[in-house]
Amino acid sequence: MIGKPKTLREFMQAQQAAAERKQKRKFKKREFEAIAKASKTNRNGPRTNVLPKIGSVLPRKTLVARLDAIFSLFVRKRGKERTGGTCELCGKRPIEVCFHWVSRGDFATRWDPSNAVGSCKGCNFEETFRKRKYRDMHIDLIGLDAREALEAKARTITHFTDADLRERIEFFKAELGKSI
Repeated sequence: MIGKPKTLREFMQAQQAAAERKQKRKFKKREFEAIAKASKTNRNGPRTNVLPKIGSVLPRKTLVARLDAIFSLFVRKRGKERTGGTCELCGKRPIEVCFHWVSRGDFATRWDPSNAVGSCKGCNFEETFRKRKYRDMHIDLIGLDAREALEAKARTITHFTDADLRERIEFFKAELGKSI
């Protein structure tokens, strides 16, 4: 868009575009600072790698993000082996995402393989609005006792240390290696 906006709609689009550009600049700045911090010298001299490896000291957010990515890959691969690549919920569309029966926000069950299946984006989105339907579907699959046990586990307070997160990353990497 060149010049001044003529309508309210154009004005709102220009405001939104400006806010998005500002957010991207902030993200790039944070990303640059993280890379700069990671590339500083250590006791053995300057680092040759820019990003830290899994064995080095990583920020907790990075460990959680890596574990999320590896767990999602594990669940989707397991789902593809079970169903031949179609969604485990509707059976119509291809598997695209990792679907959690109990919310990912509950860390006690976030990386529990019994809490996740491979699903299409449509089913994953629909669950947001039809929680009861998917809860009943889960009960039909695993039984009421198992579902209640999973919900009880989700309500427990759990703290994973960085070592626990690394251990789970290695576990899911090994599981992925077995199925390849």
